[in-house]
Amino acid sequence: MKPWEGAPWAPRDWQLEALPLMVAACRSGEAGLVSAVMGAGKSVLLTELVAQAMPLVNAKGNMVLISAPTRKLVRQLKSTLVARLGPVVGQYFTEAKDLDKPVVVTCNASVPDLVDKLPRRVALWIADEAHGTEAERLKKAVGPMNPAARIGFTATPFRANESERLDLWDKVVYRYTLGDALKDKVLVPWRTVCWDGQGDAGDVDGIVLRLIRETCEGPGIVSARSIEDAEEYASYLDAHGIRAEAIHSRQGRKQQDELLERLRTGELGALVHVSLLAEGVDLPWLRWIALRRRVGSRVRLFQEFGRVLRCDKGKTGSVVIDPYDLLGTIGLSHPEAMSDDEIAARVRSVVDKEEDDFPLMELPPFNESVPPAIAVSATGVWLRSLIA
Repeated sequence: MKPWEGAPWAPRDWQLEALPLMVAACRSGEAGLVSAVMGAGKSVLLTELVAQAMPLVNAKGNMVLISAPTRKLVRQLKSTLVARLGPVVGQYFTEAKDLDKPVVVTCNASVPDLVDKLPRRVALWIADEAHGTEAERLKKAVGPMNPAARIGFTATPFRANESERLDLWDKVVYRYTLGDALKDKVLVPWRTVCWDGQGDAGDVDGIVLRLIRETCEGPGIVSARSIEDAEEYASYLDAHGIRAEAIHSRQGRKQQDELLERLRTGELGALVHVSLLAEGVDLPWLRWIALRRRVGSRVRLFQEFGRVLRCDKGKTGSVVIDPYDLLGTIGLSHPEAMSDDEIAARVRSVVDKEEDDFPLMELPPFNESVPPAIAVSATGVWLRSLIA
């Protein structure tokens, strides 16, 4: 089968470029890594790699194993794979054990227990969100699994946490950055809204509420420190005229799906979350996000505000409410004032650093005063440049 022939979607230019490099890495025995920004279409590219491998896999009676951090991602990946490959795709976790299929999608946590049960040789192992493969139990399972080839995918390749350092992977074979995606119109541009100096600097909750009212339309999400904090702030928004609910891990999947659907249809104006919507969730219809909780990690920050950058019909841009000027700390407050090349260079310089921390801890604790220097984000960036 020729690449992309008969696929239910048209490939993007970057996917056309990346696929042969991935195939070459597999053939050479290298453990290649594809670094692509959230929303760029990693799942579609992953699926096409499997489609190209299937003739050889079937001929030798082997299988393809795909792992992901969560069951939600497993279900999403299976759905994408089935759309291209048909009913040859199974999934494996507590409630589903389809090991008779030539393509199996599973959770990272299930891989160690799965290795001894595999009915066929693993010709290709693909790890989605590859930073999740560095758990010690999973790393020990790679030897017995002995895949003939392996490819990893990630939106954030470098992390400070020792348990997420991507030791299983040899090199990045293709990189598609936020700047690249904005230039190609794969993602929409964003407008950053920082504190304008109005109101009590100690009332972050009130500042965020006002900025939502003044600058946001359509469905959005707000970050919180804990489940209790999410519930309290959802009630606060609701009491002030913005219909909101908290969404968190204590809720069942059905309740979470219902809340997301209520947000999508406009019954709710906002959902308040801790980390449930930070990674591996595709919500292209989101229009804004409020970074109410300070973030001490570049990776987490990219995951957070990346939720609202995905393209959707009729969506021309998004809003990021950033009362602590977190994006300004890495020079991304005002993308409208930067060229595509400047955005790409800035993102690459930030994400390519091995150290994941960046100097946010100098800011005051949550819900104390918002620093006056960041009342106007551009001024904050200018002041930091003078200090540097």
